[in-house]
Amino acid sequence: MENPANWDQGSMRAWSKAVFRNDHRLSVAVAALTTEPGELYSQAIADELAITQAEARKHLAAFESVGLLEVDPRIGDREGAGRPPRSYRRTDDPFWRCLEELGDRFRRHAPPRTGQQR
Repeated sequence: MENPANWDQGSMRAWSKAVFRNDHRLSVAVAALTTEPGELYSQAIADELAITQAEARKHLAAFESVGLLEVDPRIGDREGAGRPPRSYRRTDDPFWRCLEELGDRFRRHAPPRTGQQR
């Protein structure tokens, strides 16, 4: 997952609240966009965005309900104790390409370098 410090989380939350009537919907969508295959599950999103697992799960389920995400059947084969996390994968919906462009609005760009390189 891309480092959340690369994003202006405050602006993203304000924009998300105004457009989606929820502070975290856009942040979870951007996290889903930038998460590596096999790592898209609620606890990973919650940890990265400092939100509860229930909050992350709610948004992932909403994206699944409209066909933006689907359960990744390959992930259920993990060994170990307990039930494996419900892992998702993005669908080929054009939403993700639009989100990539929208996400640039909130990406923190590295400041220009000054001085000479050695």
